[in-house]
Amino acid sequence: MLYSLDKGIRPLSALSGEVYRRVKTRIGRARVQKGARELASAQATEGVLSTLAAEEAENLSRYLLSPDFDHVCFEYALHRRLNYGGSHRQYEEIVTAIRAEIIEGLRHFTSVQPHQRTLLADVLLREIVAGAEVAIPTRGLIPDEIDVSVVGHAAAAGVRNSQLLAKINSLSEIHDFAQQMRAQVRNCLGEMALPHIRGAQKVPYEELWVRPEFGRLGEKAVESAKSPSGPLFEGRNVLLGAPGAGKSTMAQKIALDVASADQEGSALVPFLVVLRNFTAEFQQVGRTLDEFLEMQCADPYGLKPPNDAVPYLLQNGRAVVILDGLDELTRVWLRRRVVDLIEGFTYRYPNASIVVTSRQVGYEYAPLSRKLFSVWKLEPFTDQQVERYVTKWFALDAQQSRSAEAAGSGGRRDSFLRESESIRDIRSNPLMLSLLCGIYLAEHFIPANRADVYRKCAELLFAQWDAMRAVASQDQSVLAARTALQHIAWVFYSETPDAKLSRRHMAEHLKRHFAERFDEDIAAEKAESFLEVCAGRSWVLAQVGSTNTDEIYAFVHRSFLEYFAAEHVSRTCTSVEGLLSKIGDRISRGEWLEVTYLAVQLHVLYKGGAREVAEGLLNGVGPGVRGEPVLAFVAQMLSYTGFPPFLLRAVVDLIVVLAIDNVDDTSNMTVLRDNPLKILLSEASPENLEMIRRAVVETMTKELRTRPSSVIALVVHLEHYLQNASPTRFGFWTRMRDTFIEELPEIALPQNDPRELWFRAWRAQEDLAAAVELVKAFGPASLYADVPLRLGTVRAPVIRLLVHPGDSSPTGESAYALSQVLVQFDTPWVRTLPAGLVSPALAAINGQVDVDLAAHDMETRTLLSLPFLEWVAHPMRRELTTGQRGETVDLGERLTRDIRGHRLLRARRDGHARSDVLAHYREAGCSDDFVRFLVQWVEGHLNTLDSKDVSVPAQYTGSVVVLDD
Repeated sequence: MLYSLDKGIRPLSALSGEVYRRVKTRIGRARVQKGARELASAQATEGVLSTLAAEEAENLSRYLLSPDFDHVCFEYALHRRLNYGGSHRQYEEIVTAIRAEIIEGLRHFTSVQPHQRTLLADVLLREIVAGAEVAIPTRGLIPDEIDVSVVGHAAAAGVRNSQLLAKINSLSEIHDFAQQMRAQVRNCLGEMALPHIRGAQKVPYEELWVRPEFGRLGEKAVESAKSPSGPLFEGRNVLLGAPGAGKSTMAQKIALDVASADQEGSALVPFLVVLRNFTAEFQQVGRTLDEFLEMQCADPYGLKPPNDAVPYLLQNGRAVVILDGLDELTRVWLRRRVVDLIEGFTYRYPNASIVVTSRQVGYEYAPLSRKLFSVWKLEPFTDQQVERYVTKWFALDAQQSRSAEAAGSGGRRDSFLRESESIRDIRSNPLMLSLLCGIYLAEHFIPANRADVYRKCAELLFAQWDAMRAVASQDQSVLAARTALQHIAWVFYSETPDAKLSRRHMAEHLKRHFAERFDEDIAAEKAESFLEVCAGRSWVLAQVGSTNTDEIYAFVHRSFLEYFAAEHVSRTCTSVEGLLSKIGDRISRGEWLEVTYLAVQLHVLYKGGAREVAEGLLNGVGPGVRGEPVLAFVAQMLSYTGFPPFLLRAVVDLIVVLAIDNVDDTSNMTVLRDNPLKILLSEASPENLEMIRRAVVETMTKELRTRPSSVIALVVHLEHYLQNASPTRFGFWTRMRDTFIEELPEIALPQNDPRELWFRAWRAQEDLAAAVELVKAFGPASLYADVPLRLGTVRAPVIRLLVHPGDSSPTGESAYALSQVLVQFDTPWVRTLPAGLVSPALAAINGQVDVDLAAHDMETRTLLSLPFLEWVAHPMRRELTTGQRGETVDLGERLTRDIRGHRLLRARRDGHARSDVLAHYREAGCSDDFVRFLVQWVEGHLNTLDSKDVSVPAQYTGSVVVLDD
C-alpha cells in the first residue's frame, strides 16, 4: 500500500510536457530544482514500495519532498542538461555519487533496512534517469547564465555530500538547530528600524515597507525586467543600488522572508552576513566563508551550530546566504579577495542560494562572475511607490504622536507630494524620502535649492532633531557638534577598516579635535559630553557591539558617514591644491568614490573652483591621478557644475578618444574604459548637454576620418546602452547621433570589416535608404540576420521595417529602390530565419492592411514578408530556424489560425484566387518587375527561403501547411 506516497511521486506522463517546456526555455537552477522531485514515477516504484509500512511510506514521501532530494535530482538534471563531457566514465562518476547520496538520504529520513535502502535508491535513480530523458532535450542546453564548469563542481559536491551524510549519525539535531536559527532571525529582524519617525525605534515591515522594483543588468545595458523570476533568494543574485536605495533593508527583508516562509519539511535557513563586520578577518590568509557563517550564528543569534550542520545545510539546498555590503570593503584589493572567496564558495556549494548586495558605483572594479551570478539593480521609487510610502509614513507618525496636529496626516501627505514634485529624482531614493518627510513634518516646507535639500537632511540627522523632539541640547553648540561629527566621521572612514570604533578610541580622537581650541581638561569634558549626546542619537551613531571592557560604535547608515566625512574634507581643505593632495590619490585609484564625489561637490558649491579642480585632476596635481577613474570623476562633476568651453571640449575629447582607443579589432570594450563616456552622456546636467553634444560630435567626426570602424562600433554600442535612458536623455542622444551621421557619406567605410555590417544593419533599422545600401553591400540575407558582436547585437532590420512601420515607413524613392534591388537579386535570399524574429514578423504581416499604402510601400512590405510565409508553409520549418540552443518559435493559437488564411500563402499553396491576388497588386500600380517576381513566387517557380538541403519526409509535400506547434 502506497499510503499517500503520491504526494512525493508523480507519473512521468504528467511531468513530460511541463518540465520539458521549462527546461527548453533556458530556466535557471532554481526552476530546475523546483520540478526535480517530480522525476520519479509511481507506477514503476509501486512494486518496491508495496512492502513498506505506512509509517515508512510517509517517511519516504517526506524525503522526496525535501530539499535533499531536490539537490540530488538537480545534480543529475544539470549534468544531463549541459551534456557534460559525454564520456562513459564521467557519467558513471555522477551516477555513483548520486546513488550514494540517495542511500544516505534514505538512512536519515527512513528506518528501512540497509538492503531496502539500496533497492529504493536504485529505483529512484532509474526514475530520475528516465524522467530526465523525457524532460531534457537530447542535445542539451547551455544557458548563458550558467557556467559549464559548475557541472563538474556539482559532481564533486555530490561526492562530498554523500561522504558528509555518511559521517552524520542523525539529522534531528541539525533540523532542530535550523528551526532555532529561523526563529532567531524572525525575532531579531522582524521589525525595520526607522529612527526618523518621532518616538519610533522599530516598526513592523507591513506598516511602512514598500516593495521596490528591480531591473536586470545585462552585459551592456539594463534589460527590461521589473523583478527577478521567482524570489530574489532563489539561485545566485547580486543586488546593486544607489546609496540609500534600501540594499541593507532588502537584505534583512530577504532573510526575514526566508525565515518566515512556511515550507513543511523543506524550510530554508537564512545566513545574513554584514561583510564590513569581518573586514579584519578577510585580510587574513586561509579564512573561508563557511567560518563566517558559523560566527554569525553565535553573534548576534547566540547559537552554536552542531558539527557539520552548516555544510549540510549548504550542500543540500537548505541555506540562503545573504552577503550585505560588498562595497563597504573600501579597499579594492580587499573587495577582490572577498569576491574570490565568494566564487570559490559558490563552486564548493553549487546548491546554495546566494544574494550579494553592493552599491552600483564602483562595483565594476571587483565584480562577481556573470557566469555564476545574475545581476539586478534596485530601481528608484516610482511616483506610485513614493505615494504609498508617504501615506504610510505620515500615518505611522500620527500613531506615534497622537497629537491634534498629527490627525491631519492626510492633508500633509497631499501637500508634501505636491511640493516635492520639483525634486522627484531626490525623493525617489527611499532614505532621502524618509528624511524629506521628517523635514516637512518639522518645517512644513521643502527647500527649493537642491544643495539646501542635502544640507537640511544632514541637519535633520544631527543639529535639529533634538529641537523637533523637545530634547535639551546638553550644552553643545550646533557648530561645535557638527565639526566634531565631521572629524569623527573622517576618522571612522579613513582610519578604521570596518568603520567601527570603541568608545575609548572615539574619546581620544575627539579630545585631540577639541584640544585645537580648548585646554586639555575642557577638551576631555567636551569629548565626553559629545559622546553622551551621540549615544542618544541612535540615528547618527549607535552602539553596535561591545567587548569585555568597552562599547563599540558605528554610524547607523553609511551614506551619512560618507557625507559628514566629505564635509570634513571640504571644511579643512581651504584650497584646491589641499583638496587634491588629500583625496587625489584615492580618485586616481577609483576608491572612496562617494566621499570624493561629495567632498569635491561641497567644495565647488561653497568655495567655487570647479575649473581648477578639473584642471588639477587632469594635469596630475594629485599623486598618481590619471586614467579612467579620473575621467569618470571629472565627467561626474558635469552633473552639478559647468566648465569653460575650452576645458569642457578638452575633457570630452579625452573621454571619447579613450573609449575609441579601447574598441579593438574584435570590438571588445571593457567596462572600465567606456565608463567615463557613459557617465558623461547619461548624467551630465541639462545645462551642459548642448556643449557636450557638439564636443562629442566634433571628436567622433575627427576620429572617424582615421579609424572609422572603431568609431562606428562605439556609436552603435552607445545606441544600445542609451535605449533604456529617459526620453529626454535618449532624445539628446538621437540629436547627437543624427548630427554625427550627417558626416558619414564623406567617409569610405572599409569592406569586409564585421563592424561595417553591424553599423549598416543598425542604420537600416531607422532609414530605408540605408537598407538599400545594406542589401547592395551584403545581399538580402543581411535584412534577416541578427548581427552579434561582443559590443552587443543588432536585431535584423526586417523587424523594424515590418513591425514598426511608423518608425521607418517605406515611402517614395527609397521604397521603390529597395523593391527593385530585392527582385534583381538571385533567389533564394535567406538560408534560415532567427527564431526570435519569426513570431513578431508573422504578427506584423498578419496585421498589415495595404489598402491605403502607396504602391512602392506595398511592394517592399510584400517582398520582405515572403521568406516568413515560406517558413510557415514548410513542413520542416524547425530546420529552417536558427537561434540559441533550445529557443523555439511559439505561434499563438489565433496567429496560427489567421496566418493560415493569408491570401499570398493560400494562392501559392493551392492556387486559391491566384488571379485575383495578382490583379490586386497590378491595379494598385505596383511595378512590372515586382509583379513578374510575385507571379514566379506564387506559382512556386522560385523560393526566397533556401530549403533545398532540408529533407522532407515522404508523407509531406512541399505545398502542405503544417501548423501544429
